[in-house]
Amino acid sequence: MLGRKLLSLAANEYGYKGKEIAEYIQKDPAIVRRHVKERDDMKRETEKAVKALKNMRSNVKSQV
Repeated sequence: MLGRKLLSLAANEYGYKGKEIAEYIQKDPAIVRRHVKERDDMKRETEKAVKALKNMRSNVKSQV
């Protein structure tokens, strides 16, 4: 499953359409869309965490 997910994400980055990817990995296009959505969700969450950590760091520096 992880291999297909990684292949879906890589192919999407190279511009392949979900339907094309789904045909190649022999899965429903909804699976490919879910993989892409999960990647996008994870990216947003990661950006939020980095921002929060930077804010904490600057707060700690200002207290020292």
